[in-house]
Amino acid sequence: MHSRRRIETLATSVHQICAWWDAPVRSVLDIGAGVGYWSDWYRKNHTRTKVLSVDVSAHACKKYGHELRDISVWAPSRKFDLVICQSVLQYLND
Repeated sequence: MHSRRRIETLATSVHQICAWWDAPVRSVLDIGAGVGYWSDWYRKNHTRTKVLSVDVSAHACKKYGHELRDISVWAPSRKFDLVICQSVLQYLND
């Protein structure tokens, strides 16, 4: 797991790259949100950005306010400008 400070640095960089490519980030899907550092950063720094955070852990969802979703069987019903899926893919079956 990365520290909050590390995620803030990553989030700032990702957001700046999106801006450089003229790709506005109005909506974010945070898959495997865990403790919620990515979602927290967007909610704090870009209050107009709509953020959906999901996790497979019922405990994490209850504690951090994510929606309970198993991405191996779930597909979102809408599109997102940015999808964050950090440190998740290695846990999925092929």
